[in-house]
Amino acid sequence: MNPHHQTIPQLVKYAPRSLDGMRVIRRQPAAAPVQRPLHIAAKPKAPPQLPQPPTRKPVMAAPPRTAHRLPSALQLPLIVGGAMMLGFLIQSPLIGQILVIIYGIVAFILRISSRITFMLAITALVAAALLMIFKNNIVLAQGYASYTFLLLVAGVIALSREIRKEGGRVYTSRKNVT
Repeated sequence: MNPHHQTIPQLVKYAPRSLDGMRVIRRQPAAAPVQRPLHIAAKPKAPPQLPQPPTRKPVMAAPPRTAHRLPSALQLPLIVGGAMMLGFLIQSPLIGQILVIIYGIVAFILRISSRITFMLAITALVAAALLMIFKNNIVLAQGYASYTFLLLVAGVIALSREIRKEGGRVYTSRKNVT
């Protein structure tokens, strides 16, 4: 039996009953129990810390350089003038084909995405169709059709380079049948 519990006679009405049915009164302890730390298991000691090198202040990276741009007042006139000159030069089939071939070489060297080249080919194809419908100029439409072909060739070359760079997934998925 717990030393803090005392059995009392049945005459006490309001005393709580314990589990065995006897009425008990809790006695106040004489002194508060001393709180001692509970040692469940001994904790392993951490290995001694090695001296850490002094920390350096983080070095701020230099801000990225921005590309040198033309003043905005000159950009629009140069773009419009360049587009007009390109439009006049493209009307000659020989000069137009030379310009498209130069674009293909520059696109290959600078690794311009094949998507851009295919979009230019689609634009040239639409231009050829519009020239046939609205202007009825067959020679100019044939020139744009040849530009479309050359741009498609340049696009396929750029696409094959991109596929090889990615690991040649298209080529490795085929099985060699001999």
